[in-house]
Amino acid sequence: MGFDPILVIRTSANPTTYVSTLRRLVQEEAPALALDSVMTMEDRVMTSLAKPRLYAVALAWFAVSALLIGGVGLFGVLSFSVAQRTREIGIGPHDALTFIAVPIVIGLVAAVACLVPAHRAATVDPLIALRWG
Repeated sequence: MGFDPILVIRTSANPTTYVSTLRRLVQEEAPALALDSVMTMEDRVMTSLAKPRLYAVALAWFAVSALLIGGVGLFGVLSFSVAQRTREIGIGPHDALTFIAVPIVIGLVAAVACLVPAHRAATVDPLIALRWG
C-alpha cells in the first residue's frame, strides 16, 4: 500500500520563486523522488473543492429548473381552470349591490363573532383570573 509524500513549505515571499530550488534540493537528497505537483495551498484547496462545487452548482440548476417547470405547470392548470369556469365565478362589473352588500355582511358577521368573546373577557374579575390561572 503506497502513499504519496506531501511537502508543505511556508514562505513569506511568492512561493513559485522557490520551485527550482526545491526541485534541486529534492534531486540532491532523494534522486528517486520527483517534485511533480507543485501548487500553492490556495490552489490545493480550490482543486479539492472543485467536484463538490460542481455538484452544488448542478444541483442548484436542477432545482431552479424544477421550480420553473412546476410554476409554469401550475400557471397553466390555473389558467385553464379559470378559463373553463369564468361564467361560474364572474359577477357583473357594474353590480353595485353585490360590491356593497358582501363587505357589509362579512363585517357584521365578524363583529358578532368578536363581540361575544370580548364581552365575556371584559366581565371577568381580574383577581379571580389571576388566582385561577
